[in-house]
Amino acid sequence: MKRGRRRPVTQAMKDRSAASRTAAREALHAYAVLCLNDPAELERFRDIAASIGWKLDPASDEPGYSLQNALLLAAQRRPLTHCGGFDYWLS
Repeated sequence: MKRGRRRPVTQAMKDRSAASRTAAREALHAYAVLCLNDPAELERFRDIAASIGWKLDPASDEPGYSLQNALLLAAQRRPLTHCGGFDYWLS
């Protein structure tokens, strides 16, 4: 198997990554505030979290999504049909 060299990480790549993380944190915060202020939205989140398998204990080995990931999925306001990580979609 041929081993290639990794391309160097540029400052622009680091900046895009930081901007992406900041945007995710802001979306998460905005949706959490919405859930706290709107009982109907909180109920909608509970339904979504139950349907995708919300993991109550992040340290456990049981399958499921963390609270943060469940909030980010629900904040997108799309119908959730198939949620999976990179390895899930490769298989």
